[in-house]
Amino acid sequence: MNESFVYDSRCSTCKSPFGAVPCGQAVDFHVRPLLSDGFTHCALSVFSEFSGLRDEYAMLPAAPEGDRACFGLTYLAPAEPELVWYSFRFWRDDGTGCILDRTGYRSSGDPDLWQLTVWDDTHLTPDWFG
Repeated sequence: MNESFVYDSRCSTCKSPFGAVPCGQAVDFHVRPLLSDGFTHCALSVFSEFSGLRDEYAMLPAAPEGDRACFGLTYLAPAEPELVWYSFRFWRDDGTGCILDRTGYRSSGDPDLWQLTVWDDTHLTPDWFG
């Protein structure tokens, strides 16, 4: 993989499936920071807007790809319709690190989160949705 980004929500290598998902759907997330950044740990941070729940899920390290460290996780979407807002947290063994949001890396301020729409796959859902 030759792409220069750490994460792109529109790239199937980073997030699959693409777009909105039905309730309970498994969603694969992968991030690829530079090895030179020295990150040894990564977590997916989520905020569920309707329920108000916040959580963080450790991402598992995978074999490096070229100059990139790789972390991955399969996240199970909520069982009820939801707007899930997410970002990634990276840190090193010494405790230093940062957040990755839609604007890039940040060490302070409110993150600009990505959105995952979780919808109810019923007979009432229009065919064009999802």
